[in-house]
Amino acid sequence: MMHDISLINVDECAKETDDCSAAAICKNTHGSYDCACKPGYSGDGWSCMDDDECVLGERTCSADALCTNTKGSYNCKCKPGYSGDGWSCMDINECTERLSNCSTDAVCNNTKGAYNCSCKPGYSGDGQTCEGEFVRAQKTLQDIHDDQPKNISEGL
Repeated sequence: MMHDISLINVDECAKETDDCSAAAICKNTHGSYDCACKPGYSGDGWSCMDDDECVLGERTCSADALCTNTKGSYNCKCKPGYSGDGWSCMDINECTERLSNCSTDAVCNNTKGAYNCSCKPGYSGDGQTCEGEFVRAQKTLQDIHDDQPKNISEGL
């Protein structure tokens, strides 16, 4: 007499009886299960470590953005002087947007990611503070002669 024995497969993943890492995906197999690390993590599935995409060079941030590692992923943020979503960053023109702290007696020059200020002709300073230069007019010989005290003769 033959007996028909059938085994019931237990889904350890669905029952959450697996010992996969919290950063792994459990995949049920017949009679067992496998673990694989989620994207952004590396390891054997039972032990998964966060990948630092910023250090590994696996990021797609703009060259004008800062990369910040997060658990299982990363974020991109445009550097100061730039605007955008971090994957595409455009230079902000601080001069036309009136974001500079240049003196009213200075000229604002936009540069990549920044700006600089230079005092207008006739002024001196660092561009944020400009003071007028006082140029003394030189007296001509006639002016000097005219400034000399005059002798007035007494009586006629």
